[in-house]
Amino acid sequence: MTEELPSNLILVEQQPARPVRTLQALIKLYADGHRNFSGSDLRGVTVDILDKEVQNLDLHEVILTGSNLKAVILRGSENFKVDLCGADLSNCNLEGADLSKCRIDQCNFSNANLKKANLSGVSCRGSDFIKANVQIINSYSGDFAASNFIE
Repeated sequence: MTEELPSNLILVEQQPARPVRTLQALIKLYADGHRNFSGSDLRGVTVDILDKEVQNLDLHEVILTGSNLKAVILRGSENFKVDLCGADLSNCNLEGADLSKCRIDQCNFSNANLKKANLSGVSCRGSDFIKANVQIINSYSGDFAASNFIE
């Protein structure tokens, strides 16, 4: 027999967090179990604010639907890994964003603006780019296996 959860109990990760304006706020709420940051305004945010001791930025399955991420810089490197696998970035403004060397497998980029985005060296396997604006996307050596680019 399976135990059922009370109907008035909503898990933290299912509750939409309030939209955030800083990466620090997003990381803190994410660590507390929140995943839904729809409508956030993180334009121009960079990972440079993170403590030098941080080796990974793990934001897998984060929900940023309809957020403004214009010119955001989440660039990964040999010593710093960024994991956004399974993230919902549909309807996001990612114009000029630098996601180079990030892990963005199985992400939803439907209807996202990726104009002039840097996806160089990304792992982007199985992601959806349905109706996404991918004009002049910089994707040298990225892995887009099984990704969907249908308009």
